[in-house]
Amino acid sequence: MALQPTDLLAITRPSGTGAGTYQLPAAALAELVAQLLPPQLLLETAVRSGNTTLALGDAGRVVPVATSSSGITVTVPAEASVAFAIGTVVNVYNAGSAAITVAGASGVTVRNGGLVAPYQEVSLRKRAA
Repeated sequence: MALQPTDLLAITRPSGTGAGTYQLPAAALAELVAQLLPPQLLLETAVRSGNTTLALGDAGRVVPVATSSSGITVTVPAEASVAFAIGTVVNVYNAGSAAITVAGASGVTVRNGGLVAPYQEVSLRKRAA
């Protein structure tokens, strides 16, 4: 079962000050959990060399791309190939000495895509299918 933001959760304090049952919207619970948990660390995938297409296993990770010559492209795949969930973030780190290009596959829009300078990192977030 997946909770919806408008679902209400019942919290019961059986006795003492403030005893009773309270309702908490699921959206408030999600916000509370986010405040209590430490920030998520982005782990790196294996270093890629040469042209590469992002994969489902790259979700929530940093993809380092080693470059020594220009012309390397990181491709964001189409929904039909790799169905990243909406909101998924993938970081691409240029671990080399030449610029890389971030581009979308056919039918994919990458806003502000283009060159990533050496030793720079960009974040890609899926906004829609």
